[in-house]
Amino acid sequence: MDIPALMKQYAVYVKSQAGQCIIAEGTYGDSFFYIIKGSVQVKKRIGENEETLRELYAGDFFGELALIHDKPRAASV
Repeated sequence: MDIPALMKQYAVYVKSQAGQCIIAEGTYGDSFFYIIKGSVQVKKRIGENEETLRELYAGDFFGELALIHDKPRAASV
């Protein structure tokens, strides 16, 4: 099964700029993102500091099922 081709059937193309917050820690949602080009950083606020947990690149994906679990997002991307 060609997963990227299947995702294209249902996806909406979204372009973001460097430094732009795509999803924010503490918000609710059920978004799923597939990175076509570039990279994103997954960040978490710990006290007064914001720590980078991971960096994702083209071919990676990320998302939240917070709406299903009725919990806020655990990190910002």
